[in-house]
Amino acid sequence: MLFTLNSWAQQQPAAVVPRLVRFGGVLTDLSGKPLTGTVGVTFSLYTDQQGGAPLWLEMQNVVPDRTGHYSVQLGSTSRRPAH
Repeated sequence: MLFTLNSWAQQQPAAVVPRLVRFGGVLTDLSGKPLTGTVGVTFSLYTDQQGGAPLWLEMQNVVPDRTGHYSVQLGSTSRRPAH
């Protein structure tokens, strides 16, 4: 049986994009020392690894632990764009 891309795509269930995504990391200064206290962080998603305009961005105040580790819920401070 032969399928065109359009007929194949129409048969696939629509992907569900979660409203919130958990993300974590480590915040350090330029010398590698862990940051503590409240730190303003901008999270961005891009199509390409280098350059271009962001597809999405969100700013959050992050409070890392004493080793600089943090965890956030991306999507908690911004609305998902309408399609």
